[in-house]
Amino acid sequence: MAFLPKSISSVWTVSQHAECEQPMLRRLDVQIILLLSLILTTMISVFGWRIASRQSDLYVRTMAENARVLSATHAANAAHLLVVNEFAGLEEQMLEVARLPNILSINVMEMDGTVLCDLARPSLKAEPKLSYRRDKVAVPSRRDAIMLQENGRLVSWTPILAGKPLGWLKITFSLRAVEEMRESIWENILLMGTLWIVVGIGLMYLVLKPPLQAIRELSFFARDLNRHKGRQVNVARGAMEIDLLTDALNHASAELQAAEERLDAERERLSVTIRSIGEGVLACDREGRVMLMNRAAEVLTGWDATEAFGQPFDKVFRVADENTGEPITVPLQRIVEAGRAIEFVAHALLVARDGARRNIADSGAPIINAQGESIGVVIVFRDETEWLQAERARLELEGQLRQSQKMEAIGHLAGGIAHDFNNILTAIMGYSSMLIEMAGVDEQRRSVAEKILHASERASSLTRGLLAFSRKQKMEMQTVDLNAIIRNLEQMLRRIIGEDIDLKTDLAEGALLINADVSQIEQVMLNLVTNARDAMASGGLLSIVTLQTMMDASSREFEGTLPVTGSFALLCISDSGIGMDEATVQRIFEPFFTTKRTGKGTGLGLSIVHGIIQQHGGLIRVYSNEGIGTTFKIYLPLVADGEAVTAAVEDTPARGGNERILLVEDETEVRQVLKLMLQKGGYHVVEASDGDEAWELLQKDHTGIRLVVSDLIMPRMTGKELLDRIREHLPAIRVLFISGYTFDVIQYKGILEGEVDLLMKPFTANRFLTRVREALDR
Repeated sequence: MAFLPKSISSVWTVSQHAECEQPMLRRLDVQIILLLSLILTTMISVFGWRIASRQSDLYVRTMAENARVLSATHAANAAHLLVVNEFAGLEEQMLEVARLPNILSINVMEMDGTVLCDLARPSLKAEPKLSYRRDKVAVPSRRDAIMLQENGRLVSWTPILAGKPLGWLKITFSLRAVEEMRESIWENILLMGTLWIVVGIGLMYLVLKPPLQAIRELSFFARDLNRHKGRQVNVARGAMEIDLLTDALNHASAELQAAEERLDAERERLSVTIRSIGEGVLACDREGRVMLMNRAAEVLTGWDATEAFGQPFDKVFRVADENTGEPITVPLQRIVEAGRAIEFVAHALLVARDGARRNIADSGAPIINAQGESIGVVIVFRDETEWLQAERARLELEGQLRQSQKMEAIGHLAGGIAHDFNNILTAIMGYSSMLIEMAGVDEQRRSVAEKILHASERASSLTRGLLAFSRKQKMEMQTVDLNAIIRNLEQMLRRIIGEDIDLKTDLAEGALLINADVSQIEQVMLNLVTNARDAMASGGLLSIVTLQTMMDASSREFEGTLPVTGSFALLCISDSGIGMDEATVQRIFEPFFTTKRTGKGTGLGLSIVHGIIQQHGGLIRVYSNEGIGTTFKIYLPLVADGEAVTAAVEDTPARGGNERILLVEDETEVRQVLKLMLQKGGYHVVEASDGDEAWELLQKDHTGIRLVVSDLIMPRMTGKELLDRIREHLPAIRVLFISGYTFDVIQYKGILEGEVDLLMKPFTANRFLTRVREALDR
């Protein structure tokens, strides 16, 4: 390959000379000759390279095989001489080997690289010389024979073995003979190739000259044909193709005049049609063959106007029903017969050539000629995909906005009444819990007090559910048994549904441990059971079933909305009531949506249920059939194996004390009931109506005061400000906060920072005293 540029330099010189003649390069005969020269040159080069490469590779492989045999033979001889320590004989033997053709050097080394014999010659014609150097050289890490080709040489490494490795024999062979052979092959091939190129170019020129001259004359005639219609051309006849071309041009000259007249009339008609329509236009004749398309029609259908010309109309303009996807046939014949424009199906789908679907609005009108005859149909259509998408997005955003406004209204309502309502409930629950203790053995009074307490607890749960639904209340999560919650509620549920409804429970064996707020789960069950009761006005069957199930994101029940995967507790509440239609099921969890008559429902019950289940990391599904009944399925994640489980225990009486406690509360009714609770527990109570008054009392006399029970948000000085002063000046006094405000209000005001002891209103006397005792003992 090294000789290729030098040998073909004459060809490139010719090409460069031709490039100087710019007009010559545009002649077909010159281009054909240059192309032929390039092809022949390329073929000869490739052929020469292939022959030279194959011969060279064959020669190298042969030399390598001979070298391998030679090295193995003399390595065995060297092993014998090394065993008997005959180093003089080793040098004499290696010297004879070094005189062989193509050998440049021979080295015998020990295993560590110490040179025992070093023979080399500067050229193949020189006599090998023995060197007596005894330095070390690098030897291969392997222990088998190695053959390397590097820097135009072939290097053979052969281990010297005599039962064990004794050393290495390295023989270096020259590959100069390979280069000489390659050069000889190139010279012979290029010499023959040059002769072939010269002969081929000469023959090609003689063959091409007459027909190319005729083609040039015909091209001049064709160029001027539009200006000289009807003129005939005569050239030297010979080649069949030239004769056919001549006849065709003469015939075209005769037909051009008539064709031009027809085209002028057609152009005028089509121009009028296109100018009349500003959108996608597709015209066809009476037989339904496409005759015309504008650019907009090409873009929408995916058809090029040239390709579509003459194609069946239904093949180019494919329309499908938006809802069913079924093809729609455009009534071309009806348009022709009607003789007037017709609007087609609203928001149909246009199926483009590539399968893309677009919403379109289309209409058709007949094409009327000057004689008043319908000669075809023009279809006008426009792409409404983006408009429809924008309209759907607008409607969806409006729905989301309405939903957000409802949620915001619920949040404002819940947050607005929470503080006052919780204070009222605190008083009711406090007094009723103390009445229970004061009733003693009077079962009738105890029963009345317990019902008051139970009603107030339900009211508290309802408030907490509403706040949880609107994300304004922090839930008190703990590990509980779902079956135990149901068993504790069963008697209450039976009282709620009445005697005409049969309640059946089928609970899973063993505990179903979930991480939940007990009061919120109870609220869910009360809401669902109450709805089931209302759906069975004439009585029926209410069933509550629990079981354990495994679910993942691909499960049919979850439809790709599963928040977590794994084991779930499944709670099914089914009734045999009137059921619901599909439209009602779709809206059942919307805030303020209700099917009950005015005054019988707020539309918040199921919205609260949905929000509570979501906050527990679960899902709720509803299935209903009119006249058959409704089933609610609730999925709640089970507590993972190995997690600590907190068992639910009944409240035990709180342990009292005789410590001195400062009570700070701005609501008089709440302060009075809290004072009674503390005194009932044996504590000595000092009262304050706000933070300023409390701090003044502490400054005057804080002797014996071990605990401050304070409302969190008060006029003038807040509970947090009071806490900061106590921590700074009276660090031995502990503080227990109480509050009826929602967590979002507390966080928004930035009142709670760091760790504080907080008890949320409302609460029972027993729970209040328990937290007081815990704060004192901590």
